[in-house]
Amino acid sequence: NILITEFCAQGDLNSADELLEEMISNDLAPDASTCLKLIRASCDMGSVDKALKYRIMMVQKDYLSDTITCNFIVKQYCTDGLVME
Repeated sequence: NILITEFCAQGDLNSADELLEEMISNDLAPDASTCLKLIRASCDMGSVDKALKYRIMMVQKDYLSDTITCNFIVKQYCTDGLVME
């Protein structure tokens, strides 16, 4: 989780995603705060699709997201011109 957080902080979402997949394949689950960091980093990089992937992962694990994280996703939809979504 620490490495994913640092990859996100450096803007290296590809490495964070690869490590996440490796964690999952080895039965290591990211915690809620790591998922939130992945969502925020995805939105910061303009990838609402990846943000939604992480959001779905959170819902499947019964993690709750905060209002700020949801606002990141909504803002990115608006930035992408997808206001109706």
